[in-house]
Amino acid sequence: MRFPFALLFLTLATLSNAAAGQDRSHPTRSAAGKMRLAATHFVATLPDKLAREALRPFEDADRVNWHFTPRSRNGISFKQLDAKQQDAVHALLKQALSVEGYRRVTNIIELELVLREIETFGLMRDPEKYHLTIYGTPDARKAWGWRFEGHHLSLNFTLAGELMVVDTPSFFGANPAEVKNGPKKGLRVLKEEEDEARALLAALTDAQRKEAVFDTRTYVRHSHRSQRPSRAVGGKRHRCRETQRRATRAARETDRRVCRQF
Repeated sequence: MRFPFALLFLTLATLSNAAAGQDRSHPTRSAAGKMRLAATHFVATLPDKLAREALRPFEDADRVNWHFTPRSRNGISFKQLDAKQQDAVHALLKQALSVEGYRRVTNIIELELVLREIETFGLMRDPEKYHLTIYGTPDARKAWGWRFEGHHLSLNFTLAGELMVVDTPSFFGANPAEVKNGPKKGLRVLKEEEDEARALLAALTDAQRKEAVFDTRTYVRHSHRSQRPSRAVGGKRHRCRETQRRATRAARETDRRVCRQF
């Protein structure tokens, strides 16, 4: 049975350290520097009024208030930007993501047009309701961050000068999981992730599957809480690491393929 929509947390691949919600820190000066330059260029394209909407203090509580559902958001939306400014947003995304990751982002956004056609309340679906917020000032020495977010998408980046990029939490989702009609018929935005995740479960032993599968019910809706990690979350991470350690070679390799999609 295929689910009506596909949702991919970085926690979906439950046997992976990174997928278990661990912060992934990359000491890559070039990646941080390129993001800083792209973010600075974006801010430079904005008039003062829009710049005030796009920029918030690094210590702002909103920085950890992430969501992937349709809702009101801080920051600045595509709807408020002209073509040049939108191009600057895309340039920033390209610096932060792999080619495949960027392709997934644009396809997720375009699925809003599919939902507009197939849902009875489809007029609320809008590919321009994706927001960019920059926290702090892009700086070569000080901490700053940014978030790009909208329906079924939340990308959060924190940079410490030029030396570290932390790219969690991240959420990629797709609804519908497979487009059934229209110009995009057959499109499965998260095809590789969904197929590899199913293969991962199939590669587990019965004992490993009991640890990896926390519920056998199919949820009609999904939920999340954007809060700081607790001790309970830390315990789950330890359990995931232990499960990965005991996983078969086939399961570990499938797990790695899931994570490499981004």
